[in-house]
Amino acid sequence: MKLLAARLPSAVCTAAILALALLPDPVAAGDQMRCGSRIIKLNDSKTTVLSKCGEPNYREVVSGSDSTKREVWVYEKSSTEFVRTLTFVGFRLQDITVETYR
Repeated sequence: MKLLAARLPSAVCTAAILALALLPDPVAAGDQMRCGSRIIKLNDSKTTVLSKCGEPNYREVVSGSDSTKREVWVYEKSSTEFVRTLTFVGFRLQDITVETYR
């Protein structure tokens, strides 16, 4: 019985460390976005995003020209989902931001 009690804290500590290691990385969570059953990720092209997610609700060229052009696309699929803002630099997806409601 004493042997089991002595090992219990070690086993609990190991289980806690393992559980923390299996949690999703919060930084990586913003590296991709689900569009139905399809997933887009950073560095995808505009063509790939359009084919997987369809037309955004809103898009605007923010700055630059040609390869340095910065463009923002906004997706709001339904009133129950968070708004997602995609930022493209040139032709590639650079950032995915989830807008929270306040």
